[in-house]
Amino acid sequence: MAALDGKQANVGARLAPEIGKGAALFASGRLSAFNLTEDSPYTEVVSDMERRFGSPGQKDTISRPGWPPLQEMRWERDGVLAAVWKVPFSDHIVVLVGFLEPPYDSFLRGTPAPESSVLSPETCKAAIQSDSKRVHVSPGQTTGQLYHRVPPVYPEAARRSRIEGVVTLAVTIDECGNVVDPKPISGPQELVAAAITAVKQWKFRPFVSSGQPTAVDAELHVRFGLSH
Repeated sequence: MAALDGKQANVGARLAPEIGKGAALFASGRLSAFNLTEDSPYTEVVSDMERRFGSPGQKDTISRPGWPPLQEMRWERDGVLAAVWKVPFSDHIVVLVGFLEPPYDSFLRGTPAPESSVLSPETCKAAIQSDSKRVHVSPGQTTGQLYHRVPPVYPEAARRSRIEGVVTLAVTIDECGNVVDPKPISGPQELVAAAITAVKQWKFRPFVSSGQPTAVDAELHVRFGLSH
């Protein structure tokens, strides 16, 4: 949380357990912002921010590139903005905090959006678009949107036979971030069923096009390895 104190810092292995999982964003050689996924309960994270900023947060509905509109608690003081929100369809909490200066100021602020546009497990109803309307996204894009990954269960017969490898699946990720219709492209046949079972439980932040969640086609890679 060095950004809250206006400190410059380098993030190394020692700090990783203290700040949680996520990204430290640097500009001109100094720490500018954090984007972290917290394991603590939402109420605890909000209380911690209230303590740090000295005031209650303000609830707003905000849209950012790559995210659907989200309800978040926000604080702003002395050129620093922090936002806390729940990830749709999971129990994960995201904390975004940084200096309101280029190049991350517009991402920190986001764009106000109507509260009715927020996606939730109760309101999100996916309707898969036709193949001609879906776009194909790269592995890097899917990695950036993945927030819940279930590891595969190694088939016991494959383990005994020392079968290893990577299973590549062609999938559609619907508007709600669910994996549907996985089909094998390559990889050991003995591992395909376990890979499909795993990716059907993966959850992605919905992909956004023109401000609206959209279904996409992608390839997912599931690695199976044995200790030697």
